[in-house]
Amino acid sequence: MRLFNNLLAVFMVVLACRGQETEKVTFDGVDYQTIGANLEVSNVLTDTEMTMKFDKMAAKDTLRTKFKATVTDVCKVKGCWMKLKLDDGQEAMVRFKDYGFFYAK
Repeated sequence: MRLFNNLLAVFMVVLACRGQETEKVTFDGVDYQTIGANLEVSNVLTDTEMTMKFDKMAAKDTLRTKFKATVTDVCKVKGCWMKLKLDDGQEAMVRFKDYGFFYAK
């Protein structure tokens, strides 16, 4: 029984240490490495278009969209937050929950 428990523990450690599968994607001539589910690269807004959408929103409104912007700051904890630079110099804060995205300006 002790041998079985030791083998089970070793198997679990090996399984837990397995690396994530990655895939390379090319967007605008730049190669990116993706981890996790694929993100469809269509109907992507620019940072200028996103700034205009944010300006029209009221407080506590939500918006489901995709936009391309420069990442200015990130949380080092897995699944935490990041800040994206908008066209007018402001930043959009993207919060992650269960590996989903939640935006706040």
